[in-house]
Amino acid sequence: KREKQKKLLFLGLDGVRSDCLLYAEAPNIRSLVNQKQGRCSYSFYTQSEEFTLSAPCWASIVSGYNTHSHNIIMNEEAESGNCKDCKVKGHLFEYLDDNIKADISDRFVIVGSWEGIPGAFKVLSSNKDSTHSSSHLGSFKDIPTKTDEETMRLALPILSQPNIQGLFVYLQHTDEVGHKTGFGISSAPYLDSISTTDQRIGQILSKLSQRATFDLESWLIVITSDHGGMCKIDMNSDLRTKFKQTRYPILVPQEWYYKGLHGLENRTHRNVFLIMTEFKTEGEEGEEGKKIRRGEILPEPRTVDIV
Repeated sequence: KREKQKKLLFLGLDGVRSDCLLYAEAPNIRSLVNQKQGRCSYSFYTQSEEFTLSAPCWASIVSGYNTHSHNIIMNEEAESGNCKDCKVKGHLFEYLDDNIKADISDRFVIVGSWEGIPGAFKVLSSNKDSTHSSSHLGSFKDIPTKTDEETMRLALPILSQPNIQGLFVYLQHTDEVGHKTGFGISSAPYLDSISTTDQRIGQILSKLSQRATFDLESWLIVITSDHGGMCKIDMNSDLRTKFKQTRYPILVPQEWYYKGLHGLENRTHRNVFLIMTEFKTEGEEGEEGKKIRRGEILPEPRTVDIV
């Protein structure tokens, strides 16, 4: 029996609290957890990095190293693709293929609206010839966008390309709404933003299942987030003081006036989710499903352990 080609679809959702994901209308994500054809491992108690900013959290997710090892702490370090104190090398796509060359980087693609994602990949890249541009970053290709709508428009056609081996799709809408209205169940716009993101995931899964070579491939889908957050109105005086002491020195001045905040080490900010599933269409069977154990991941995993 011919072995199926192993491929990866990584969906990075910024700023999604796991309890809010369970509370919101998200049928496409739930369908992955409950699917009968493939197997799915999941946790809604996954812990992100202690320093709950996007840059250190995503760097840990794609590298498998904690913040003290990769030293990517400030968002500006990821956005610039330059962190002089980074002590480790290696990222998700390099682990997938030890023989990555620049001329085949169309096999590994990042699409998203925040330049900190490809920037973190660049900092962690072992390819010294990588350049932070809108084309090839050594071992992968970066396709920058301005909105999630544009991300979807550019990402969906990539799923039809036969040579694609790894695709990282970054969706930022939930984090943007969370800052404006609050990260929490009490924020209806935030819950709606999760539902909107879930609809986009449904489009991605539909496009993936339509690949001409889908029956010859084994797709691993990973969905996770970098951090949670809270509504500022719910913060007591102690939390407000702690936030100002730990985050204020590095805040953009107007950030304190947002209704939603993140950056603390408590569970509300650290608790996210993780879904890892072998994607199969209805009626498909095979031995590949045995490689992932179905059910909840226990003990509770950390995002740094995803790689």
